[in-house]
Amino acid sequence: MNISIAAGGFGAASTGILLIMMYPFFYTSVTILSVLTGLMVGGFFGILFDYQTGLTGYVNGLMMGLMAPMAGALIDNRFLFLLSMEIILILTYGVIILSVRRP
Repeated sequence: MNISIAAGGFGAASTGILLIMMYPFFYTSVTILSVLTGLMVGGFFGILFDYQTGLTGYVNGLMMGLMAPMAGALIDNRFLFLLSMEIILILTYGVIILSVRRP
């Protein structure tokens, strides 16, 4: 369950923050794209385990997709925040890959 939450949340957050920094005047389109990315990533990682975990990843991706453009619009030091966000994203996906049990 934690894998789907982390993957969906960070996927939506990084997409929303990056796109709102690139296209600040297209808030609605960026929010929709961020939500769809979070839904797909969270749902995909969750459905690998079971339907309840898929629903958890789906909902977390939805919520992070709605909140990420709002947070991205308020950032002052954009380069430093974006760099730290992407480093955290890469490290999180690395931990997810290491935590998946292999037969």
